[in-house]
Amino acid sequence: MSSTEATSIEYEVDGMSCSHCEAAIREGVLSTAGVKEVKVSAETGRMRVTGSVIDEAAVIAAVRNAGYDAKSAATSCCGHCADAQGKG
Repeated sequence: MSSTEATSIEYEVDGMSCSHCEAAIREGVLSTAGVKEVKVSAETGRMRVTGSVIDEAAVIAAVRNAGYDAKSAATSCCGHCADAQGKG
């Protein structure tokens, strides 16, 4: 990936209820190296992080430091993927 390409990762965030929650998370995650943009929705409980190089552990740590919990939405599933792989 070149330095001009951006990647986006979506996360599920627990505990948000308002725009103040969104702002606290956005501010914390934007301070993470490589992050260029953060979109947070208390309504959906989701966050999309865009940047050149995203350290997922650092993003999750920033969310936790703001007082919330997060996990990559890619690891969150309805169970269908685990069932298809014989793990469910």
